[in-house]
Amino acid sequence: MTALDDGTYDVLVIDAREGDDDVLHVELAVVSGARKGEVVHLSGPRRNRDATSVLGLPATLRVDGASLRLSFDA
Repeated sequence: MTALDDGTYDVLVIDAREGDDDVLHVELAVVSGARKGEVVHLSGPRRNRDATSVLGLPATLRVDGASLRLSFDA
């Protein structure tokens, strides 16, 4: 996969697992727009969420250069 362009993407969590040191690893499928169907892999702090609670959730991914921000819609 090539890097996503700057912008906002509607995504769906298609896989999630918990790693060491309170890290959550997620796979996100882009669900609309020109990049629909692409899969993005992200890792970050759990922030009071576990893998089971985010699996299948819709979310919004914001890309600004090398900065990524994921916010869950539910």
